[in-house]
Amino acid sequence: SNGPEMAWFAKKVNEDCQAHSGSTINGKLIDNINLGNFEWTPIGVAVPSSTYKNYPGYKGTFDGNGKTVSGLKIDNQENSQAFFGYVTTGAVIKNLTVEGSVTAKQFAGGIISQVEGGAAISNCVNNVNVTTIHQGNAMTGGIVGYVKSNSSYPGTTKIENCVNNGTITGGNAKDSSYIGGITGNVSNTDTDYIKNCVNNGAVNA
Repeated sequence: SNGPEMAWFAKKVNEDCQAHSGSTINGKLIDNINLGNFEWTPIGVAVPSSTYKNYPGYKGTFDGNGKTVSGLKIDNQENSQAFFGYVTTGAVIKNLTVEGSVTAKQFAGGIISQVEGGAAISNCVNNVNVTTIHQGNAMTGGIVGYVKSNSSYPGTTKIENCVNNGTITGGNAKDSSYIGGITGNVSNTDTDYIKNCVNNGAVNA
């Protein structure tokens, strides 16, 4: 595995997202990968449409296999930026460490920008420094920026045994900024949950 192969995987997933309103392509790392600090396009890109149901997202299984993706670089003024962009019902992201930096408008994370509808995230480590420039509703976190479930996307999102070491910065102290070490916001705490996770990073609003 190498950086170009990881970019190829992201491209294939995003093409599949567009063709089938979501991608179930699975992936597993067999070695550490350095992305080389080239501008990264997230795996599973959120494309605005009339309803959330029409957002293509990643809903496959990605097993980091205990390996590290380093050299992640995102520096733009777009929404939904992270190693994975938009993750939706049925996705499994596990055993992954990511290192680098992300600067975006809002809805940003180190591992995943947004989860909607129910996904399982486990044994992930974020060493990415994440910054959002939007003043309110930054929705910024180390593991996941924003976890949302609703009637259109019912399901349970589980974030378990994850660690954030990155510095998380977003919004401002006066507004509802929604930033955190593990996740910026969980919209439905009746169904979605965080378990056995640790934040070691600074959180700045």
